Order: sequence, then C-alpha cells, then structure tokens
Amino acid sequence: VQQGYRSILAYLRSVLAERSVSATKTLPVVEKLQLSDLMESGVEEETEPEDKDGLQRFRELKDQLILLDQADLKLTVDGSKSLRSELLSSSRVKKSKAGVLPRLQLSHLKRSEEKRTSAMNELRQNQTLLEQRRKRLEALEQWCTEAREAPMKKKSLCKQRRWETGILEESLEDRSMKSQMLDLGSNEDRSARKLERDIRARVESIQKKSRNPCSTTSEQMAAEAEDVETIRKLQGPLMERRSQGKHHEKDLFSGVS
Repeated sequence: VQQGYRSILAYLRSVLAERSVSATKTLPVVEKLQLSDLMESGVEEETEPEDKDGLQRFRELKDQLILLDQADLKLTVDGSKSLRSELLSSSRVKKSKAGVLPRLQLSHLKRSEEKRTSAMNELRQNQTLLEQRRKRLEALEQWCTEAREAPMKKKSLCKQRRWETGILEESLEDRSMKSQMLDLGSNEDRSARKLERDIRARVESIQKKSRNPCSTTSEQMAAEAEDVETIRKLQGPLMERRSQGKHHEKDLFSGVS
C-alpha cells in the first residue's frame, strides 16, 4: 500500500497468474470427470461427493478469477484515470510554471538592474564627495603653506629692498665720490702737468746755458745752481702728489745732482 497502486497491481497480477496456471492444471481433470460423469449418468453427479467437491472448487476458482479480473480492470481504469489526472496536473503545473517563470525572471532582472543602477549612483556620489573633500584639503594645505611662508617672504623682500636701497645709496655715493675724485684728479693732473712743464723748461735752460761758450764758468755754475734749486722746489710738490697714490712716475731728474 505504501509503494502505490502500481506495486499492488503487479502483486495481484502475479497472484492471478499463479492461480490461473494451477487452475489450468486441475481443470482438465475436473472437466474430464465432469464430462465422463455426465455422459455416464447425470444423476450420479449429485451422489458422488468427490465430483461435487471438484465442481465446487472449480466454481470458487472461477469466481476468484472473475473477481481478480474485475479488480484488475478497476485498478487499470483507476490507474489510467489517476495517471491522466497526474498528467493533466503536471501539464497544468508546467503551463503555470511556464507562465510564472518568465514573469519571475523578468522581475528578478528588473530588480537586479535597479540594484545595479542604485549602486552605481551611490558610487558616483561617493566619488564626488571624495573629490570635493580632496580639493578642500588641498586648498587648506595651500593656504597654511602660504600663511607660513608669508612672513618669510615679507622678511626676505624687506631685506632685498634694503639691500637694493643700500646698493643704490652706495652707488650714488660712489658716483659722487668718483666724480669728486675725478675732479680732484683732473685738477691735480693739471697742476702736476704744469709743474712737469716748468721743470722741463728749467732743465732745457740749464742745458742751453751749458752749451753757451760765451758765459764764464762761475756765471754758468751760479745759473745752474739757481735752476737746480728752482727745479727742486717744483719737484717737491710733484713728488708729494705722486706719493699720495695718484700717479707714480720716475723722477725726471734722477741724474741731476
């Protein structure tokens, strides 16, 4: 019963087959007895108990076979009905599944697509927020760096301005000093050149007098002594100016004694 109507049907068929075989083996004997008894005497059937028992057994077997056939037929009809109902129910289930599955798949795909879209939107929003935060941090860091470097830049700029101002002042002072020195140098050069010219004139006069044979030796010596003294007086200021670092020239009269 637990295995189902198919196992019950198989069991009944096997029992029916066994009984049909046993019936076929015994039937000819009974039939022979029945026919022989009927041919010999119709009245003796009722009197003989053995023949009665055989007929009773045959009838019982016949009734059992009929009942078994009816049960088998009923089981077959019921099985076909149940099988048909199962097939119909399975086809209905398949049809219902075939109609439901695409809807389920479409809804699942739609739901997954919506989840994917929402995830992408959330990712983009997070990326935008991170980018804005990074820019704010960079701007803050740049502002802090500029705030730290501003005093140093201001200090260096002041130093540079002072240095440039000092250089400008020094250059102006140098220019004024140079102009003054140039003026002094030009004046001193003019006076030195004048002294040199006077000294050369005295030397030339001494040389001319030494070549003049008309003058006496005493006059010549007195004139030379006077010229030498004049030359020494002129040479003193000239040497003093040269010793101050303006001009260094050889003594024009190194050989004059």
